[in-house]
Amino acid sequence: MVKSNAGDLLAIPLGEGAGLAKVIFASSYFKDVILLKLYRKRLPDGREPDPDDFAGEFDLYYTAQNPIRKGHWLIVGSEPVSAAEVGLTKRTSGGEVWIEDRHLGPASANDLAELPEMLVHGFKLVEKYASRSRA
Repeated sequence: MVKSNAGDLLAIPLGEGAGLAKVIFASSYFKDVILLKLYRKRLPDGREPDPDDFAGEFDLYYTAQNPIRKGHWLIVGSEPVSAAEVGLTKRTSGGEVWIEDRHLGPASANDLAELPEMLVHGFKLVEKYASRSRA
């Protein structure tokens, strides 16, 4: 059983090619939850990703580790998580503010209006979003 870590690069199988994603956060507090940086670029079949593939436009999605554990989404590399990427984990959950697994305290009205809420998407929905990527 494979467990993903922050920095893992993933290939998410699609009909043609694969979606590209980077795990920028793997929670220990929120069981099995990871934050994916899902790139809007598709990896063609049979090609190993290079660093240029993991650049450009992206969307962020919290999801579960299950498709990685079951070998459906493949770990195809790893690169360090940057400080800017760690900053992308700042969010609200249950009226509280978090960065990674660090609890920062109650969310203010401004936090609730400005920060994303941690919504965990099912892996099929993440695959649907990945299918919108371009080659």
